Amino acid sequence: FALKRVQMQSSEHQAAAAAGLEGIGRELCLCFAGVDPDLFQRAHVGSSIDASTSPAASSNNDRHSPPSQNPRKRTGMVGSVQKGSPSSSFSAASSPSPGLLGGGNASLSDRLRDAGLPISLCTVIISLLGATDPNGSDRYLSFADAAADLGRMIADPDRYLFDPPMDRHNGTLHFVPNRLYGRAEAWAKVELSFDKIIVTQEESHGFLMISGPPGSGKTALVEKLRDPLAERRGMVVWIKFDSQQQEYPMINICRGFDEYFQSLLCGDSTLLQEISSAIKESLGVNMTVLRDLIPTLGIVVGGWPESHYNTEGRETYNLILHCIKKLVNAIAHPSHPVIVLFDDLQWSDDASNEIIRMLVTDESSRAAMFIGCYRDNEVDANHPVSQGIGAILMALVPLAIVNLGNLDRESVNDLCSDVMHLSPRLTRPLAEALHSKTSGNPMFVRQLLCSLSEEGLLYFSASERRWRWDINAIRIKAVADNAVDLLIAMMRSYSPELRWLLQIASCLGFRFDMTAIALLASASEEMALADDSLIFTHIQAAVAGGLLIEESADVYHFSHDQIWLAAYSLTPSADRNSLHLRIGRQLRKKTSSGDADDADGDAFLFTVVDQLKRGIGAVQDHAEEVEIAKLNLRAGEKALSAFLFQPAATYLLQGCSLLRPEDWDAEYKLCVRLYLAYAEVRLAQGDNDGALLSVAPVLTNARGHADDMLRARETQIRANIAQAKFEEALQNSSTILGELDIDVSKIDPAAIQSELIKTQALLNPGDITGQSLLQSLLSKPTSTDLRQIGRIRILFCSTRAAYAVKPALMLFIILRMSQLVFLDNEITAESSYALGNLSLALTGLGMHDASYLSSKLALALLDRFDHKYSNMVTFLLNTSILQYRQPMQACLESLRQAYRGFVSIGDRDFARISINQISQISIMAPERGKVLDDVEREIRQVLTEFSTQYEGSKSLLIMSVMYLQMLLNLKEESPPAGIDDDPTILTGSAMDQEEYLKTCEEKGLRDYFRYFYGCRLYLAYLFRRHSRAEETVKACAKLAQSSKFCASTEIVVETFYMGLIAADAIQRRKGAESSVADIERWQKIADDSLNSLTTWANEGSEWNFLHKVALLRAEIAVANGDYDTAISSYQGAITGAGKSSYVNEEALSCERAGLFYFAQGEMEEGKLCLSRAVSLYRAWGARRKALDVLQLMGS
Repeated sequence: FALKRVQMQSSEHQAAAAAGLEGIGRELCLCFAGVDPDLFQRAHVGSSIDASTSPAASSNNDRHSPPSQNPRKRTGMVGSVQKGSPSSSFSAASSPSPGLLGGGNASLSDRLRDAGLPISLCTVIISLLGATDPNGSDRYLSFADAAADLGRMIADPDRYLFDPPMDRHNGTLHFVPNRLYGRAEAWAKVELSFDKIIVTQEESHGFLMISGPPGSGKTALVEKLRDPLAERRGMVVWIKFDSQQQEYPMINICRGFDEYFQSLLCGDSTLLQEISSAIKESLGVNMTVLRDLIPTLGIVVGGWPESHYNTEGRETYNLILHCIKKLVNAIAHPSHPVIVLFDDLQWSDDASNEIIRMLVTDESSRAAMFIGCYRDNEVDANHPVSQGIGAILMALVPLAIVNLGNLDRESVNDLCSDVMHLSPRLTRPLAEALHSKTSGNPMFVRQLLCSLSEEGLLYFSASERRWRWDINAIRIKAVADNAVDLLIAMMRSYSPELRWLLQIASCLGFRFDMTAIALLASASEEMALADDSLIFTHIQAAVAGGLLIEESADVYHFSHDQIWLAAYSLTPSADRNSLHLRIGRQLRKKTSSGDADDADGDAFLFTVVDQLKRGIGAVQDHAEEVEIAKLNLRAGEKALSAFLFQPAATYLLQGCSLLRPEDWDAEYKLCVRLYLAYAEVRLAQGDNDGALLSVAPVLTNARGHADDMLRARETQIRANIAQAKFEEALQNSSTILGELDIDVSKIDPAAIQSELIKTQALLNPGDITGQSLLQSLLSKPTSTDLRQIGRIRILFCSTRAAYAVKPALMLFIILRMSQLVFLDNEITAESSYALGNLSLALTGLGMHDASYLSSKLALALLDRFDHKYSNMVTFLLNTSILQYRQPMQACLESLRQAYRGFVSIGDRDFARISINQISQISIMAPERGKVLDDVEREIRQVLTEFSTQYEGSKSLLIMSVMYLQMLLNLKEESPPAGIDDDPTILTGSAMDQEEYLKTCEEKGLRDYFRYFYGCRLYLAYLFRRHSRAEETVKACAKLAQSSKFCASTEIVVETFYMGLIAADAIQRRKGAESSVADIERWQKIADDSLNSLTTWANEGSEWNFLHKVALLRAEIAVANGDYDTAISSYQGAITGAGKSSYVNEEALSCERAGLFYFAQGEMEEGKLCLSRAVSLYRAWGARRKALDVLQLMGS
């Protein structure tokens, strides 16, 4: 009604707006309250003054009474500010003068309120009535202003019309939570990303970067997503980086997940059950590696599994990263999405950004929205954040960027209007003053409002029930340049006890334990805070004032890093070292006996060591430095036990830095433990150069200490291998190898043969079951001899170095290492690995019975040592002897398990080799129900996963890419445009064979040549490229002589297809002008292949070999004119391949039988066989090969 009256009168009183506005006010006053305002006006003529320009205009009794008499000391902090629930209304009547409003019962404002009008509408009427008063600051100047106020009330009555709750009239400023000001454009971008990933799931995952200066409201944007996320059963993982804990990225990341799980436990039980099941399925027993990092996870899954991982060093670190990635995949699902926030990324480092890159670029993620917030004024082009963004862009992950600046004047006014529940028209002068002093920084604006309230320049008028301010005093007030300086000034006015508490808490870090505060208070000479209740009272006051936030019982953190910085700045920089040192000393004294080796005082060990580190510059006595070094050693070892590698590295490095050269004599044990532990941590983190530098002092000073020297050598050799410096690794292991009579420069076939004979004798081939040998091994005790353990571990490392540069030496080391397993009185966890390697070597040498016995021993020892080398032994056995003892398809699942294990511990080399084997076997030994399209999907998936996991490793995947191209040559009916139509050339959409061969030559990948010719051998025979097939046989034979360590799959492929090509060569030479020697050479190749296949079939795997034997026998029979044998053998090959699920070789057998029948003139039988071959090739998915046979039938 009021709005309509304003709109009607605006057209009639354009020339006399003031009179028209006053008239509307009079009309509304009479209409709503039945009161003639002239009666009140005449009673107060001449008493109007500007209430907003002079706080004295209202008596002190009119102001809201503060808790203390001094308005500057009301609660002592930002503390008069409270964050309440949103209220949304004008809070008080605004008046042109206190006289019109009055302070008594007879005021016009009271009469209007008594009539039931909201305070906001009272304000409008009073302002209309004051339109003709030239001194009234609140008066309306135009119809448009009045219409705007009334329009807001209609559009948003909760915010602008209805009265707020009475508890809002307590004189404190109420900031509405989760309300954004001046961020419409930024919020639209955030909401768009949220919709794409969480709502419509148009994108499986994505990354949103939010940047801006300190206090610009970056995290407020994310907070606003909580409610819409919760509506979809989603939650936020909040990972906040800390300027005081930049060295401990893993702690911050794991704390974020732990807090997520704590919230999950307090929520929906159904959601808890779903996520618990997903985690158990995704992580399995590996989750126990997170036991100390994310303790609440154990409660979520109903208890930690009994079985656990068994890794160390770098493998454990990689396993943690792998489990964190799997954890995100488990908690993020379309039915319960997740937002992972990385807050304050400007304090992240390379290690944490690597974790973020791993999570964000994981293509298996779904319903996961990743958000990063950082201060753009602290991040340049060389900062890890900038480089991380570049890596994410390269990975083609959907990326959105939001830049926040300061607020404009209107947005600041919107905030002021909201906080004080007044019309924006009334708060505009105040907002303009605030903006000029803060440049519109949101946090600075809020703190300045609080400061003005503390000083009484902004106050709540109890009689008017609205906020008032002294605009002139505010305009001339000197204000700090930023929010931190303003906060410091405010904190200096606090009581001494509260200042002390904030100073000490800030020294402990952004997050602190109240127990530590209590201990320090009781030890403080200058403070009388020994009473825990007093400490708690001060902390609760800080919480109520918005300075601190309570996380859990006794654990608190500062509500903003700017508030932490202000508290920390209360201590002059020149005094901080001494303060940190005093805190460290006092906590150490309070929590331990004072002995640096006393493990009973570990409750605050990390806190003590951190404080002593920050105060080390104030330490004058070297004896105390040595004691602090001992504490750092204990802290480092404790961090390592929880797999906190980065904190461990920091503690250990600090300990090393406190030692002097002469300490190697006086404190040898301390020195060697510190330097060795630090070197091993650097190696675990992938810093190979750092590991080598750290181990050097041990190699220099540990002479005469054999155990320490062995441990140092092992670290050195592992670092060499990680750097691909294999020759150097072998040289550094030469001393240990020399003790075992292994000369790295003199390994010849005779020496290898001698060691082979010794090893065979120890294997006791007379015991076919191997039971006596197994019982003998299992009865041996586990070795505790550090020298024996160190020796075999160095042999373990040396095999990997020798494989790369001296394969013969590798065989020699494997044989000698295996002999130690049998001859030593004790065994180690590495024994199973040694016997697994022996099985691989013996398989390559054709000694299958001995190899199989060795494999059984290796598997038995795995159980003994809790499967420490399970991935490695599984891989070794399933790429060698087990392919001769069980269906080759059965090896596939074991290899997939080993691959997942290698990926989880970051073993890039064996993960890559596993992919190669999985790719080859999946094609050559099809699994039941799977076609080539399925195989292609799996190969592409693992290639993508590997490339994402190991950035820059594309060249390592060329063998698997080659198998992918071979698969495409089988299934694509026509090659891509511009590609040779010859299916035996491995060039197409996946790879270029010339580039492949060039890479192999440049990198010295001799085995890769062999696998390439194996593929060409297969394709050349399959597509009847006879000349190329025969040339490839010669190349394969030559390469086989120089490579004994080849996977069984390749050996089987070579043996089978070389035999088939040889039989075909004999057939084509019969009746032609060929020499007898030439035919005999091919006959020998065919016969040798047949004999090998027959032996393998008889040894234990008819499944894999019997149909191969039948087909090769049929082809040889055809070559020699024995057609009856050929017919029966073809039938046996077709039947056997079908029973063994080798659809590819069943199709090949039908094709070869069909060609045989055509050659014999039996056209119908031949056509029947070829038609069946076409059907089988199509069923397998080899469409190009099916087309080839159809074209053959047509010819």
